[in-house]
Amino acid sequence: MPSFGFFELARQTSTFAVASYGIAILSLQLSACSSRSTTHGNPTTDAGSGGSGGSGGSSAAGGTGGSSASGGSSGTGGAGASGTGGSAGNDGGDAGLECVSGVLDQTAAANTDTALDRFTTSCGSGEAGDVAFEWTAPATDYYAFDTRGSSFDTVLAVYDGDCSGQELGCNNNVGGSPESEVVVRVEQGHRVVVVVDGQLGAKGDVTLNVNRVTCPSTDLTGQPLPAVLSTVGGPTDHDGACGGANFPEKSVRWVAETAGLYQFSASSAAFGPALYVEAGPICGGALLQCNNNLANGYPAQVTRWLDAGEAATLIIDGQSGTAGEFSLNVEKVTATCPSQAAIPPSVSNVTLNDTSLGSKVLSPSCSWAGNMASGQHPYPERSYPVHIQLTNLQFCSYSITADSQYLIYLIRGTKCEGEEARCIVPTTDPYDLAFTSADNGDYVLVIENDHPFSATVTYSISTDCP
Repeated sequence: MPSFGFFELARQTSTFAVASYGIAILSLQLSACSSRSTTHGNPTTDAGSGGSGGSGGSSAAGGTGGSSASGGSSGTGGAGASGTGGSAGNDGGDAGLECVSGVLDQTAAANTDTALDRFTTSCGSGEAGDVAFEWTAPATDYYAFDTRGSSFDTVLAVYDGDCSGQELGCNNNVGGSPESEVVVRVEQGHRVVVVVDGQLGAKGDVTLNVNRVTCPSTDLTGQPLPAVLSTVGGPTDHDGACGGANFPEKSVRWVAETAGLYQFSASSAAFGPALYVEAGPICGGALLQCNNNLANGYPAQVTRWLDAGEAATLIIDGQSGTAGEFSLNVEKVTATCPSQAAIPPSVSNVTLNDTSLGSKVLSPSCSWAGNMASGQHPYPERSYPVHIQLTNLQFCSYSITADSQYLIYLIRGTKCEGEEARCIVPTTDPYDLAFTSADNGDYVLVIENDHPFSATVTYSISTDCP
């Protein structure tokens, strides 16, 4: 086993920054969808003019024809010419697809300049014409729908089954662009309706794409844990604040069966694992946090609250050693986050040691979750709810003093569900953690013992934040 001096030197010479990703991807969470699709009127009627585009448009029997956005309703004449809109292959027998103007294969194109405004999505604003396509999953998996290549500011929504189905996901702008992306899990043979709308009246040429999700490469949902996996042969294109450049990595997906606080941990005898936890079922989601450690050291750990059915993507990268096997575990934590009540004007002489909190709960991105001094030595912490609500001219701070080495970090949200907003190794005493109106919102403030040995840290906090 390496001596402590090697571990501490490696930790002290590592500097981390909080990484954030702007890609907002919605997973399959029905409870998060506040609106359902609503249609605005019926397709225009052109009696006897034929049917919709696709096979239903030329009904040999001169029967129903089919509905379309700009074609006729049920035709009464002979075969009829193809309509200009409706769903390919829909001969009017499925009333639930009256909104559909085509079948999505891998890519589809349309134009919304003269389209009707049929849908009100949960994530768009204003009124604009929209276009809808039906799509059926060829296999059970996660699929990404996007509007990359469209000429206007799009809003994208996916509905279950037909035009009046439950909204499964909605997105307006991905990665700061006017394009949109929605990721959902669909069972083989199940149909969804994909709607492209415009933000605040935007309209133009639509390019709609669908692709099966290939990253993460492995889905561990429902699999026995801990799992022994390997980075050997993995891609080397991931990097971040906790390391990983030029090291092979492994990506996995995990979905929470029930709501709760979950601790993700990775350990290896072959390499120093760098663990990244991203929101959502596809690589590139918002980075919640990263953490790392050395080979054979205390595990790299990240803890976050997940709702039932919520997915997280884990990337296990390397920052020392070579590629090889690692052990990955996900455990539901019985502790609460935050662990303490809201800070009054001050708290004084709070002690942090290995026995003050029981098991290790949280961890930062700017230091290890634990060390090897005196065995598997976790860094204990306490966490406090913080609510910032300031006007443009106001500012406030939390002033922290301590008698030994410690860390400060902030997690967005009320129960440790969000991104790590700050991670600080204080160099002054007291250290003033300042806030302005730009920081308004809810956080969990964490004070963590970062002493290299199993020493006690005593700290006090005072605040002038309202």
